[in-house]
Amino acid sequence: MIRMGSILLLLSVLALAEPFWIKDPTDGGKLTAVVGIAEAHFPEHVQESVALMRAKAEITDMINMKVISEFTDTKKRTGDQVENNVSSSSYLQSSSAIKIEKKEHYKDADGIYYLWVVAN
Repeated sequence: MIRMGSILLLLSVLALAEPFWIKDPTDGGKLTAVVGIAEAHFPEHVQESVALMRAKAEITDMINMKVISEFTDTKKRTGDQVENNVSSSSYLQSSSAIKIEKKEHYKDADGIYYLWVVAN
């Protein structure tokens, strides 16, 4: 019974541990990669877009590309109701082609969203 409790405790600790790529997205310099972050104050449905836009901007600094980004958040009040529309778009501009891949994502206990992006 003690052994089963120890195994369950170990599994719960491993589940709460943040992924290695948050602190070392390049995996020791083997990858061209970054982590995009979206704070918890962003609505859940746009956190990935915000994190991706930020990751693209950071990775372009590494590989001399230009990112064109736009993020809009509009609110419309009608009586007692508030309509919130959020949209984002981004694309990369470069003289050479590069593929960006979303590898993994992670959301911590505070609601911060992390997106691991690798350039291939």
